[in-house]
Amino acid sequence: MRQLIAFATFALTALLFATPGHAQSADPPACAPYRAKWASVSGGSDVAAMDGVIKVIPTLCPALAGEAKVRRAAAQKEIAARDPCVRAREDWTWAQNATDENTMRAYLDGMPQACGAWRARGEERLNMLASQRAAATLEAERKAAAARVPIVLQARNFTRGVNVAVDACTPGPGVLANARPCNNAINSAEWDFTVSASGSYQMEIEYAALTPRPVNIYINGIRTFMGAIPQTTGGWNNTHLAWRPVGTLGLTVGKPITLRLEGTGAGIFPHIRAIRFTLVKAY
Repeated sequence: MRQLIAFATFALTALLFATPGHAQSADPPACAPYRAKWASVSGGSDVAAMDGVIKVIPTLCPALAGEAKVRRAAAQKEIAARDPCVRAREDWTWAQNATDENTMRAYLDGMPQACGAWRARGEERLNMLASQRAAATLEAERKAAAARVPIVLQARNFTRGVNVAVDACTPGPGVLANARPCNNAINSAEWDFTVSASGSYQMEIEYAALTPRPVNIYINGIRTFMGAIPQTTGGWNNTHLAWRPVGTLGLTVGKPITLRLEGTGAGIFPHIRAIRFTLVKAY
């Protein structure tokens, strides 16, 4: 019986290879060395060795290439039948470097229950990615909340100034205005600060003024507002302090910002207590 089966198999193989258009006869003679290489690995189950040969089969050997791919797929199925975790093991080479949760879920989906070790690795990676995403979300929310808090510069904490002082020529307390001897000298002051989010900001100044004392405003040396806060507030005392809008301007996160106020006309400041920047729209 065995002899009969062997003879039938031999006869069928011979007939197949004798058929016009079969893989071996369809390719040119130049493919013979590649077919010999393929013959050396095709009988086993070393998929990596098969891949090595398949990579070097030239385009002039399409029949051999097709035959090799079919055999390679069959070998993959044979290996999977013996070891259900072979796919999980091979896919881990890319899954372990996944940077998003969907990729890891794709790796875990359909994995046999028998592959506990590989499932554990995948779930550990998935949990780590989920934790990183949660941490990033919290950090983004923290930055967004911080950006919504107005930036308030106390005028008395100016960084540099010319002919200005705190409570020198004013009843105060805590306001920045003209310095002694309290004459008509051009006032200027600078404040250095940063923002936690890039965007459009509404600028306001809290001051007191019985008569108009507008100022020019510079951001990093560029005149941004001219003749700002020309309104009066009813007097010079702190009871007359009021917030007045200046306008909107763009500020960029991560860059030091220098704000400069400079008196116009006679050059004397109103009595300034604070400057406020409120985020209107983040970029």
